[in-house]
Amino acid sequence: MEKLVFVSHAREADGEKADRIVEYLESHGIGCFIAPRDITKGASYAPKLVAGIDAATVVLLIGTPAIVGREHILNEIEIAVNKHKTIVQFVIEDYTPSDDLVYYISRKQKLIAPTGDYEAFLPTLEHELRITLGLPEKPDGEGAKDFSDKTKFKVFQYLSDRGIMINPSDQHRNVSFRSDTFVTMFGQIYDSVAGLTDPASAEGIFYDCGCQSGYNFGRRLQSSWDEKNEYLLASPQEKLAKWCEFDSNVGWGKFDCNISIDPENDSLEGKLTVSECFLVDKSPAHRPVCAFIRGYCEAVIGVLLGDVEVKLTCSSCPLVKKFKNVCEFDVSLK
Repeated sequence: MEKLVFVSHAREADGEKADRIVEYLESHGIGCFIAPRDITKGASYAPKLVAGIDAATVVLLIGTPAIVGREHILNEIEIAVNKHKTIVQFVIEDYTPSDDLVYYISRKQKLIAPTGDYEAFLPTLEHELRITLGLPEKPDGEGAKDFSDKTKFKVFQYLSDRGIMINPSDQHRNVSFRSDTFVTMFGQIYDSVAGLTDPASAEGIFYDCGCQSGYNFGRRLQSSWDEKNEYLLASPQEKLAKWCEFDSNVGWGKFDCNISIDPENDSLEGKLTVSECFLVDKSPAHRPVCAFIRGYCEAVIGVLLGDVEVKLTCSSCPLVKKFKNVCEFDVSLK
């Protein structure tokens, strides 16, 4: 198997995880070079590592706190830059890179997996590497290990005669845009409203729009389940998990909702995380258009919990923690 991906990692701390990532990629037909496996015992490391980078198309950097200050990591990345290799950073643990490393990777492609659950993100990594390497999607079952149903991608159905996409499950029309198109569009609306009123009013409008959109979607989702007699006896947590799965599958980001309900005290508490939210505006203006997502999620959760009013309080924002691309919310009753 041609070794198209060179894996740069901190062996002592992250060797087991790196091996797991390589195992997954190679089981899906993407060959990797990883030390020490691909270096003959007794051979000099330096020339073999350089040769591995030279032969690869992509250098995959496994991002964790363990790589900070590691000279061999900086050496490998510098060589990759000098050889004009594509660098993809796969962040599996939140960390702050050193200034030396930032110099090389600040503008490189970055994929961020939820901390502690990088394996669930491996299908996304494989998909992105296939695009970068120019490889076709591999049909299910062709030499791939069956890790879980998370490895299967769900896409909308394109009707070429009508020029539209539909969701096969409910036959509703969907439209695809680049995420930066949404951010630009929302940003222009925000600026216009803020100019006529004030920033707080502009943010409030996006929040209200999100609430209405979430309410409508939550209703449609619950209605479609009722029509098909699905999840009639499901717990609230199971319904929320299905919603998170749906919105994760259509590219909004990776949703995860963990809520504990106390019927005796009529209360609930929990966490909602959205990794790589498509509406996070990281432009210099930092417009809070992601208030839409907060309103949307509050409304969806409220509908699926039986028309209750919930409140999301942001506890971690990627606009504040620039190396952590995860929106975290505390969930409670209003």
